[in-house]
Amino acid sequence: INDGEATGRINTFQPTAEELTTLFQQGAS
Repeated sequence: INDGEATGRINTFQPTAEELTTLFQQGAS
């Protein structure tokens, strides 16, 4: 995944702080 896709998904999905944390943890794995 590239930053452009990540930004687009976040802007569309508008996740909560908890969901953001989970997403970033998965991305860092």
